[in-house]
Amino acid sequence: MPRTFINRLQQKEKRLVRRRLRLGMRAPLRALGQEGRLTLRGHPRVMDGLSRWFLLLTRFVLPFSFLLGLGKEQRWVMRRSLLRVERVLRRRFLVSELLTFYVLFERVLMPLFVLVVVYGSRGRRIRAAYQFFLYTLGFSLCLLVSCVWLQGTYGTTDWRVLRRQTRTLSAFEEGRLFRALFARLAVKVPMMPVHLWLPEAHTEASTEGSVILAGVVLKLGTYGMLRYLFPLYPWARAQRAPLRMTLSALRVTRAALTCLRQADLKKLIRYSSVSHMGLMTLGLFRGTLCGQLGRTLSMMTHGVVSPALFFCVGFLYDRFGTRTLPVYGGLSTRMPLFRICWALAVFSNLAIPGTARFPGEFLTLLGRFQEAKLATRLSGLGMILTAAYGVRLYTLVLGGVLKPHRTARADLTRRERHVRLPFRVLMLRRGVRPGTILDGFEAVLVRG
Repeated sequence: MPRTFINRLQQKEKRLVRRRLRLGMRAPLRALGQEGRLTLRGHPRVMDGLSRWFLLLTRFVLPFSFLLGLGKEQRWVMRRSLLRVERVLRRRFLVSELLTFYVLFERVLMPLFVLVVVYGSRGRRIRAAYQFFLYTLGFSLCLLVSCVWLQGTYGTTDWRVLRRQTRTLSAFEEGRLFRALFARLAVKVPMMPVHLWLPEAHTEASTEGSVILAGVVLKLGTYGMLRYLFPLYPWARAQRAPLRMTLSALRVTRAALTCLRQADLKKLIRYSSVSHMGLMTLGLFRGTLCGQLGRTLSMMTHGVVSPALFFCVGFLYDRFGTRTLPVYGGLSTRMPLFRICWALAVFSNLAIPGTARFPGEFLTLLGRFQEAKLATRLSGLGMILTAAYGVRLYTLVLGGVLKPHRTARADLTRRERHVRLPFRVLMLRRGVRPGTILDGFEAVLVRG
């Protein structure tokens, strides 16, 4: 009798999961043709070219993380955590009120905390989870204070209304509110010097957790800046642009130098992600329309390329039980399907012409060079270092002689091929035809 009851609960849970996934995948597709204000459960939402593509990015990454984690223990914990993350992120990219944005910012912490603690790969996962939780929660108080002040002063936290009313703020008040909101969003990007939680979280998290962090969660900070911070406080943005751009350029170079001396695959990719996020934040504070389009396109392509790299690292870790670079070598002869996936992901990460990252980084550098030549040169040095560690990453995994004790490893399974195929298509398609995304972003950026 108890066994029958448990089987019924499992079948009911499977039906619920399938239903929520079907509804979740259809919702953004139905909303693609809707522009302007929406109302969901009584709360005002906004659907435009910016939120539309971030919503689709969330819907693209989460189902494949769910598919990859089906064969692991305690699957029900992962199912519920992933579904909760997906639900919160979907609402966050549609919300128009800053206070609701803050609440959703905090609701995503617990499922991500569970993913790191339960499915982490090493003994330091508990420390990494608490570090991520405390960093995010601590700096959230700045955003809460800002929301309370805006609600008490203007009676609303809707950014469309506040954009007209905050023009009367004094320079001191605008600078103070800018710092409060920027401190919260900078942790999620993350920017120097509040980026210390990211290396630990990426290293200790499972493949699914790393994919979600790199693909979607890191975009919340830059999305919040584009949606709330810069439209509300344009004067404070212009005043602080030189310092922030210099820090971002140094971040690009420093993270690329760190990648050159890494022997752990996941650490190398996580610092590579930090370097590329530095390129994006470098173009956030100043730039022409060309640079703004480039940095927004780079955010989208980063959400495809970085998860693809973490998926590849997860495939290797499942077979070899280690992420140390010297252990690998000669895998191109034993794993031909993996060779194609790894080569495409690494070349896309290097922004080779024809891959997804090239249009965004080219437009970003072109737009920034017209205003900040020194910062652009520093970031160009970081891109040269990116090519250096990218070639090293490719040759140490696929090149060389196959190790004798590594000959009995299988190639990609059917499920892993299904996970990899959509990423391969997008990494090539967005490198050749980025105009579909740029059209939607241009309308939002021109309108402001």
